Amino acid sequence: MEKRKTSGIVKFMYCMGIILLIVFAYMVIESVIYLRMYMASYAMTFSGMWQYVLQYLLAETLEYLVYAILFFAAGRIIVLLQDCCSGAGGSDSSCCLQSDDKAAAEPEAAEEDEIQNETAYVKRPRRFI
Repeated sequence: MEKRKTSGIVKFMYCMGIILLIVFAYMVIESVIYLRMYMASYAMTFSGMWQYVLQYLLAETLEYLVYAILFFAAGRIIVLLQDCCSGAGGSDSSCCLQSDDKAAAEPEAAEEDEIQNETAYVKRPRRFI
């Protein structure tokens, strides 16, 4: 089994995803600490303010989790596309997506050839000027 080389953009995407996951964990911890202090200072319980707790946690942390998932997904998509392109083209480095485009363009080229063949023998009127 051969070892494939990972491109720089994929490494960047994965690093950003890891950094955002670390920030997500940090923000969850900080939000919980803040909410505990808030509940203690106003002598409230979790059951009395669960809607506020949920809203605060989601507002402070969810965006980091979503962006981390998006960075990981983007990196994975790039890896899959690189595998597809390297496996489909072999030495000429054509991508599997390009081969589908060529197949779709062949009927259009055939139609254009037929139209040119049909109009090749049409006589043009002479101009009298």
